[in-house]
Amino acid sequence: MGNLPEQSPGKILRKNAEGDGGGMSTWIIDEKGQWQYGGGKKDWARAAEIAGGCPCFAPDHEDEQTAAEEISCYNCRFRRWTESSFTCMKR
Repeated sequence: MGNLPEQSPGKILRKNAEGDGGGMSTWIIDEKGQWQYGGGKKDWARAAEIAGGCPCFAPDHEDEQTAAEEISCYNCRFRRWTESSFTCMKR
């Protein structure tokens, strides 16, 4: 994953994550140091792409899965829903 950027309380920081493609990051590091997905709750293709390259992906219980694609961050045991998206507990 590389080094995390310096953090200061109350700031939202963006970071490109290793294995997360190029360009602007899809992860936002919040003031608690949690990695929140920047694509929201309906970015089906990108969430599947990220999960496909994630060494920590583990499918959640079937009744907790929301995406049609089996391998998707939205179906991962390590995601925790937020009001607008989810956080990844393995990043």
